[in-house]
Amino acid sequence: MKKSFSRWLGFFSIIFGILAWGLVARLSGLPRFILPSPMDVWTRLLESLADGSLLFHTSITLLEITLGLLAGVIFATILGYMLAKSRSLEKILSPYLVASQAIPVVAIAPLLVIWLGQGILSKWSSAR
Repeated sequence: MKKSFSRWLGFFSIIFGILAWGLVARLSGLPRFILPSPMDVWTRLLESLADGSLLFHTSITLLEITLGLLAGVIFATILGYMLAKSRSLEKILSPYLVASQAIPVVAIAPLLVIWLGQGILSKWSSAR
């Protein structure tokens, strides 16, 4: 009995979540652009699949992710090698590297967009 219940628990929790979302969307009085109903979201998903915009924007996002990851790996590998080989460079850069790790990306990302624009350059910079 317990195994069959736990097998269906995930399914029923998803159904309950969607029903609760629909109820809140209907009763809250919020505009559809703030809190769309599950049916609105499903309809928009089908529209974006049909017109190809979802595939187009997904491919751009994957390209940006790949380029950012590649730039970050190359930059980190070169910098790591230089820090491992030069004790004086490590002493100079270590405080800045430690400080950069303490700042969350969500705090820096808006600044990078303001400084570098909304193009690919700001996305590359936040990947590092």
